[in-house]
Formats: sequence, structure tokens, C-alpha cells
Amino acid sequence: MTDLVLTTSDGEELEAIHDKAPNARGAIVVCHPHPLQGGTMNAPLIAAIARHAATDGLDVVRFNFRGVGASTGKHDKGVAELKDVTAAATYASLLEGGLVGIAGWSFGAAVALNWQADTQSSVPYVGVAPAVRSDLSPTLPDAEDLPTAQRAFVVGERDQIIDPEALAEYAKAICASAINLAILYEGNKGASSGDLITARTFEIPAAGGFMLHERTEEAVQYFAEEKESVFFSDADDLTAKIDYYL
Repeated sequence: MTDLVLTTSDGEELEAIHDKAPNARGAIVVCHPHPLQGGTMNAPLIAAIARHAATDGLDVVRFNFRGVGASTGKHDKGVAELKDVTAAATYASLLEGGLVGIAGWSFGAAVALNWQADTQSSVPYVGVAPAVRSDLSPTLPDAEDLPTAQRAFVVGERDQIIDPEALAEYAKAICASAINLAILYEGNKGASSGDLITARTFEIPAAGGFMLHERTEEAVQYFAEEKESVFFSDADDLTAKIDYYL
């Protein structure tokens, strides 16, 4: 892991990290969630993505958007942040194997996809829970504004910000794939257990969606594993399976 300072085209300096992979076959840029909601390049999911990507032979460049942490500048609702992504992508393109992908979570996923529309970059893209339309994140670009590229979205059924159905429709419009996460409620304090299945346990496959379901003894009784549903046991297993199936 190497600490970096990336300079944007408008002179801002961004705090960044280069997670190095041995014998890297390329590099990816990973963009963090909303700066005004506590999002940083060290958010647990961003760090997990970086860790698994590096294990899989990919260098990872993650950074704090302008105005976050030690990065200079101020939040610009996803507009000037496109320059931040360009600074990271430019650095990644100079590494062994060059830039081979871009990913983001929430706000970062929306900014990364808009960056593809702005620059016409066709590197593979993975977006974790971007809102199609939200007051907190930039609106996702129209299908005709995006270059052809391999794209996938990951969304949890209990996401409190985005509409999974709207994102699924958007994915169809831009010919992307989607992984539907079935994450269970762990139960109130003192309860003997939380959810073992939910309505979405059956709604996702019934609608033809690819389901990545939290493993429970009850859930695995209903589906042929690896055929009708894929199950995960913990956060690391979840990240590894998302990486595998995308």
C-alpha cells in the first residue's frame, strides 16, 4: 500500500492510496460513497473491494474526493468530481497493464458512470447501489451517452436510498447486468434470531434476477446452490462472490 497525492486538472490535490498487487495484470479505480454522508476511500466496503482486487492481481487506486480528508477543494455534487476521477484514472493508466476497470459505491458509482459518459471510456464498470435519480447523487447518464462497455450493478434488497427496481430497469436500458443481494435483518436486540428468509427470497428468482442471498439453513432448502441461487456467509465471502460472478 502506497500513499499518493493526485493533482487534478483544476489544481486540487487529492489524498489517495495505491493498493499494489504482486505481478499486477492491470489497475482499477474505486470511488467512495457520498462525501457529505461520511464516505471516504477507507469505507469498509471500498477497502474490501481493494483487498480482494489486489489478491486477484489488480492494482487498485482509491482516493478521497475533493473536500474529503486531506483532499483540497470542496464538494461539487458530482460535477467537478469528474476531474477527480480523471486524475485517478490517469495515474492508473500509467501502471503495469494500464487501466482495466472502474468501480464505485453509491455516490462514487454514479460519478464513475458519468465519468464514462464524459470521457467515453469503455473500460469495464461495476457500480454498487447507485441511485438512478437522487438529490444526493448525480443522475445516471442516458443510455445513448454511454460508450459500449461491460457493466454490472450490485444492489441490496434493503437499500434505504435507492430503488432496486428502478436500477434494474436502468441496467436493462444500458445493457448491463445486475446482482440482486438478499441481505437479512439480524433482529432486534434480545431477539432469538433475525430473518431466515424474506419475500424477496422468492421474488428475485421469480422475476428472473440473479440472486446472491445471505446463507441460512432455511434459505438453502429452497434453491439448488450455484444453479438457482448463490449464497454468501460473511462480508469477505460476499465480496469474493461478487468479484467472481461479475
